[in-house]
Amino acid sequence: MKKRTGVERAVIVMAVVVVLLVIALIVVNVAGIRIHKPAPETPVETNLPQFPFSDEPELILGSGQAPSRDAQQAVSVGGEDKTMQLVTGSFAQRGGPDFSLYLDTSVFLSTEMDGKCCFARADDASMDAYLEIGYHPGADAQTIAGTILNDYGTIAAMEPLGQVKLGDLNAYGVNGATVQKQLEAYLIPTADGCISVVLCRAGTAPAGWYESLLASAQTLQITG
Repeated sequence: MKKRTGVERAVIVMAVVVVLLVIALIVVNVAGIRIHKPAPETPVETNLPQFPFSDEPELILGSGQAPSRDAQQAVSVGGEDKTMQLVTGSFAQRGGPDFSLYLDTSVFLSTEMDGKCCFARADDASMDAYLEIGYHPGADAQTIAGTILNDYGTIAAMEPLGQVKLGDLNAYGVNGATVQKQLEAYLIPTADGCISVVLCRAGTAPAGWYESLLASAQTLQITG
């Protein structure tokens, strides 16, 4: 048997050392992955209210009480009486009050979106005129009046109206405008927050649409 030379033995030793180093690196990398594996993120606790409060799907329209209100009523629109139907709703699942108003349901539809109620004509696909009612738990009406129009687009002009009346209700009012639409908002204080009533109309919308929605808003009643 041929005796290995010193060079051959050195090559064998180096090969063994390389193999051991590779194995060591693999072990270290696997251990590092296990050590540095990010722990599951713990949900950040918040004091903000989560809605709805119950496990039931939120239902606003049709769920409120309207004591002592008739099912329909004649409401003056542009100097002419129109028979409107009673519409009820409730923000109880958000800790808010019930509400009701009279609406010309022959032409205006009632829908819910993002916790708000919207009233607009069935044939107004571009929403050129609508009335929106929402509830803001824990919010101050006067404070919200200064910022609420920002939710409706880039405001080109804004005019705070201070304390005003919306029908029989006391409110803080603000007018504003985007490039295409005029906005009119009323913030009504409640026991644990405030209710917002926003009227929106585009310049192309017939005046009668806005007048009917404003007349409906002026019949708003809050209970609870």
